[in-house]
Amino acid sequence: SLSDSSILAYVGNASPESSPARKVDGVRIKRQPGSLLKPFVFALLADKGTITPSTLVYDLPHAGNDYAPRNMDRNWRGEMSAAEALRQSRNITAVRQLNVLGVETFSSFMRDIGLEPGDRRHGLTLALGGKGFPDRSGMEGPRSFPAQ
Repeated sequence: SLSDSSILAYVGNASPESSPARKVDGVRIKRQPGSLLKPFVFALLADKGTITPSTLVYDLPHAGNDYAPRNMDRNWRGEMSAAEALRQSRNITAVRQLNVLGVETFSSFMRDIGLEPGDRRHGLTLALGGKGFPDRSGMEGPRSFPAQ
């Protein structure tokens, strides 16, 4: 309802009866949220006073552990503001910022908003939606922010 932001109803699959897709519940199936979680990483850092929209971040090849994320366009843009990195949905900057924030801190936040972060093996991939969630989790997560 409008008062508590709960989901009242959703429309099921419209596939023809002969299609195997008719058995797929598009709301309950697990999906990777992709870029949906990037703003949460930046918001948590802003809340801690670690980053502002004008803070310079680096969209450069990730040098660190075995995880080597790439940007969707497979290019790097170098130095840019945090706001611009988020606006352009740069994968590498999101992973770098999650590394600053800490996977455990982000996992705790995810639990607080009703998303199960999985185990440690997901690590930095969480910034890019490396853990699948039922699709309605993605709809409910933003409810943790005030509606104003």
